[in-house]
Amino acid sequence: MEKISCSIAKDLMPLYMDGVLSEETTEVMKDHLEGCENCRNEYETMEQEWKLPSSVRLQEENKKMLKELKHQIKRKRILTGVVAVFLAAMVLVGGYLVYENVGVVHEYFSPSFEVSLRDIDTFGEWEKISVGEDGYLNFDSVFYKKEMVVHADSSDSIALRIMDREGNVILESEEILPGESIDLEKLHRNTDYQVEIKAKGEMVFLWFV
Repeated sequence: MEKISCSIAKDLMPLYMDGVLSEETTEVMKDHLEGCENCRNEYETMEQEWKLPSSVRLQEENKKMLKELKHQIKRKRILTGVVAVFLAAMVLVGGYLVYENVGVVHEYFSPSFEVSLRDIDTFGEWEKISVGEDGYLNFDSVFYKKEMVVHADSSDSIALRIMDREGNVILESEEILPGESIDLEKLHRNTDYQVEIKAKGEMVFLWFV
């Protein structure tokens, strides 16, 4: 078998280590390393300094890349969360501004009937008041709270009576002070009711919501 010198063997060591030499040259290198202690020692040293550290470096690089990838994913998630919160806030603010400043929208989501009475005196008797366009109280929207409030600026308390179209009394309250409210949950939605009051005062403001 053809033999090679130590200088050639040293030049071929990296290729031999990578396993890219031809079969014939590989056998020549193997034979040389088995017979030359100096080249064999150098090959073993090179193998330890090259292959193993290379594997360690690869592992470290993989760890570094994985760490960076995790950092990027975390940063992207945070950014996505911030954008989502910002957009949600913009939608809420925009919706609130529309609700507050666009009359039709405000009336739709916060419907109400307002009754203003000045210099009223029913002389202790029940007197019908007009509520709404046709004179009847009708909670025709799911957004009504079904309450009646005597505005705090009213000059006196009132008594309230609510009846159906046939005159049957559904609810009666003897005294509701300014600033107080009364629950009208007994009333059905999409149903007409007559409203009567007893009152005496310069100003009486009623708010059906």
